[in-house]
Amino acid sequence: MTRTKHSLCKLSLGILLLFLSLFLFWAFKDEARAMLTEPPQVCALCDQEPQDVPCLLNISTGDIGKLVGTAVPGKFQYIGVLGAMGEWDSDTQTGKVTIPDEKAHFTVPLFCRFCRWTIMKNPAQLYYLADLSEPQTPLLYPIEDQPMTILGWSICPEETSGGTTLTITPAE
Repeated sequence: MTRTKHSLCKLSLGILLLFLSLFLFWAFKDEARAMLTEPPQVCALCDQEPQDVPCLLNISTGDIGKLVGTAVPGKFQYIGVLGAMGEWDSDTQTGKVTIPDEKAHFTVPLFCRFCRWTIMKNPAQLYYLADLSEPQTPLLYPIEDQPMTILGWSICPEETSGGTTLTITPAE
C-alpha cells in the first residue's frame, strides 16, 4: 500500500512539474525565443559608432537617428528613416521630433543577446531614447511622460494628435 502511495506521489509530482514547466515556457516564450535566436554578425545597436548626442532607436527596423541637428542655420539633418518627422532650429539649438503612435514589433534578429535583454527590460515600445556614448554598453530609456536629460540635452515628451513630440534643447 505504501509503495503504491509513494508511486502516486512521484507521478503527481512529475505531472505537476511538467505543467509548471509548460506554464513557465508559455509565460516567457517571447523571452526564450529572443535569447535562443542566433545573434547577427553586426548588432544594430552596440556595433554603432559612438555618438555624443541622444539618439532615437526603432526596435522594429534597428534604425538609429540622432535627435540633434547640425550647426548649419536653416538646415536639419534628422534622418527620417525611423518613421519620425523632425525639425531643427540651429539658431536656438532646439529640435522637435514627432514619433508616430504605432504598436511595437521587436525584430529580434537585428540585435545581439545583450541588446535584446536591454530592450526587453522595459515595456514594449517601438521607439527608445538611446545614449550611445559607449555603444558596447548602450543605455536605453523608454519614452515616458516626464522630461529627462541625456548627454547634456533636455528631452521633453508631449502627447500630440500625431503621436509623441519630443522637444530637444541644451540642458541647463
